[in-house]
Amino acid sequence: MLNLMLPYSSEPLAVATSGGSDSMALVCALKEREPERTIIALHVDHRLRSSSTKEAHQLQKWLEVRSIPCIILTIDPPLDREAGNLAAQARSARYALMEGWCMHHDVHVLATAHHLGDQAETFLMRLARGSGVDGLSCIAQERMQPSGIKLVRPILHWHKEDAISFLQQRGIPWIEDPTNHLSCYQRNRWRMMMPQLAAEGLSIARLARHAHHMARLADFMYQHTAAWLQQHKVFAPQAYALLPYDAWCEAHEELALRLLRACLMHIQPHKTPRFDALEQLYHALHNAAPKPQTVHGCMIRTRRNQIFMYREMAHCSPHITLSHIPQLWDNRVMVACAAPSPVQCGALGVHGLAWLRRHVPDIIPDLPATLLHSLPTFFHLEEPIAIPHIDYYAHTCEKRNVMCLMHNSVGIDAEF
Repeated sequence: MLNLMLPYSSEPLAVATSGGSDSMALVCALKEREPERTIIALHVDHRLRSSSTKEAHQLQKWLEVRSIPCIILTIDPPLDREAGNLAAQARSARYALMEGWCMHHDVHVLATAHHLGDQAETFLMRLARGSGVDGLSCIAQERMQPSGIKLVRPILHWHKEDAISFLQQRGIPWIEDPTNHLSCYQRNRWRMMMPQLAAEGLSIARLARHAHHMARLADFMYQHTAAWLQQHKVFAPQAYALLPYDAWCEAHEELALRLLRACLMHIQPHKTPRFDALEQLYHALHNAAPKPQTVHGCMIRTRRNQIFMYREMAHCSPHITLSHIPQLWDNRVMVACAAPSPVQCGALGVHGLAWLRRHVPDIIPDLPATLLHSLPTFFHLEEPIAIPHIDYYAHTCEKRNVMCLMHNSVGIDAEF
């Protein structure tokens, strides 16, 4: 049971801990295997059930008895139940909170309790919605997040029964989430069908094996894509991408599609572009005179025999007020500011660019105005005081007090 797929290290390790059997087994197994290592449980209270806060404090007591500190992070404001796709909202908010905590406390690795059953369910869900090779590679053993935090899955080779057996042998309690048995959730429906699928030869182990095959192929394609991007120096420091048009047109269709996706996700990594949108963009760009268009919240236009791709200001999130604790802005930038005065982060915008032209015109790069409008900008009293992507810092704002980290790599376990 203590055969955990985790490279040895002595650095502190955060563990996403819901209180369910999987995460309880993971955090307790890690502590049992490496008792001298600092293991911190991070629990996110989504406040979606009336009992969630009580359960969070119960979990905290259970873990502290086992010398495992448990940090409770609360989603505030609460999630919008009317906005749709509550599960996706919860997942995004949960990871943003946990990664923000890790960054603030200098913890670089976050472990999650995904297991073999999760891998099989994910494979079926993505197969049902027509995912390609990358999507069917499902859950990676480890992945670097846009925030710079590494996600690891030490029990990805365990069956759920392994986790339950581990807890029962040691008398460790866990919380049963009643929503795990509701058929209104797609993952639950697939889980309920597993016995019938296994009887037809599609066991959890076999489905997970298929995912492994896809992951190997996806990694091969990822390496080719990454090498092409590096060779052509596609990503610019101003948060945009520039594909050489002729070289891109000569690439194999599969590679060309992956290059488009890589550029879009470099700019907006929160979710993966729809494959049909990528195919439409691919064919549109092969036209002799392609028109500017928006895909995945990004503007795509040709300029000087190059494909120019950048975030569109109209799709940027509203301004947020900053503190020294990192926050995710626009689902793509981790930001923080240690300045004592109130500072906000948002897109530079039309008025911000006009202010720069009046006061510091020399720092404005030769880039489309619509690109500059979308640059992450720190404001004090509506005046731009820092624009890290063009290395602008006002005399009232020290560079060392500002954090602005963007995703700059392509995840190989994203859907495609």
